[in-house]
Order: sequence, then structure tokens, then C-alpha cells
Amino acid sequence: MEKLSKLINSSFSLDEIDFSGFSSSPGWVGYFELVDDFSFSQVDHAFELFNEFFNSSLNGFFILSALSYCDNKEDDNEVITRYGKYYEIVKEKKLIKPMTPEFESYLWGDRDMPANFLTIEFSNELIEPISKLIMCHAGIVGQSLFLVHPELNIVIYPHEDIGFGCISLNGDKSTAVNFLKHCQSSSSFRVTFG
Repeated sequence: MEKLSKLINSSFSLDEIDFSGFSSSPGWVGYFELVDDFSFSQVDHAFELFNEFFNSSLNGFFILSALSYCDNKEDDNEVITRYGKYYEIVKEKKLIKPMTPEFESYLWGDRDMPANFLTIEFSNELIEPISKLIMCHAGIVGQSLFLVHPELNIVIYPHEDIGFGCISLNGDKSTAVNFLKHCQSSSSFRVTFG
């Protein structure tokens, strides 16, 4: 209930996120991505950078997703072994939904994102599993996963290049810039500012 009262006092509009290209969002600040070869430890490290910076304010985040899944797309046994439990949990919580022709049409750019594919989740316990799945699980279809913190006026999104991007929800981009500067401390990642 506490999170809901915070949302009532701190709102944002979906217009602030360009679902067709996140870097085209009005408040897009930048992102960080892996420069080394893929490894599961780098997926963990990318999430650790997020967690280190936002640890004291994790309770202020909620998850906004518009993702689908295709069970037979992931055939890497190590990914399935490591992340199969996460995959099943986010399916059960409906953070990822079965593929439909309507959603596939959105993925191809033939239509806007169907609103019925949006899911809002207030459990911050799902931030780590869904973020890591976006970074490395081929069964997740789409990239529209946002970690929204209205009080900090920031949207963070994990991406398949192993890292996170940032969108500011107002003119003050300092939190996003400071987060990306924090990520520059790791030589494994490259930071790009908008």
C-alpha cells in the first residue's frame, strides 16, 4: 500500500517512454553495455552495478513490462539450467505473456504496442530475475521492460547487450547521469551518454 500512495503523489506519463526506440524518449540519458565477451558472470556484474547504486531505494521501483515468450527459442542448456526457474516465475507472474499475432505485429513495427500487453508489478523481488532474463534468455521476446522509480524521476531498462539504459522523467537528469558514471567504474562496460 505504501508504494501505491507514493505513486499517487509521484506520477509519470507513458508518453515519456518511446516504445519504438528508447533512445528517442524525450528524457533519454544514455546506457551502459558489455565490451568483453559474454559470460554469465558479466550478467551478474551488470546487475550488481544497478543494485549497488540503487540498493537503498529499491523499494521505490515498480516494473512495467510488455514482453512475450517463446519456450522453444532458448536451446542453450546452461542458460536453461541457470535461469529456468526465473523464467517460470516471471511467466507465472505474467511479466511475460504468450506470443500472439497482435504482439508479433507490434514487434515487426506494423502497429503500436497493444495496451493489453502491459503489466505492472510492484514486487521488487522480481527486478533481478527479469533483468537477467532480458540480458541473456532467448525465450524472452521483446525489450520493453522498465524499472520505474517515480520519486527519483528515473526509468531504468535492462537490454540484451548486457547492461542498462536510463530515461529521466523530468528535466533533472542527475540521478541517471550519476548512475551511468557509477557504471564507468567497471572496465567491462562502456557507457554512452545521449
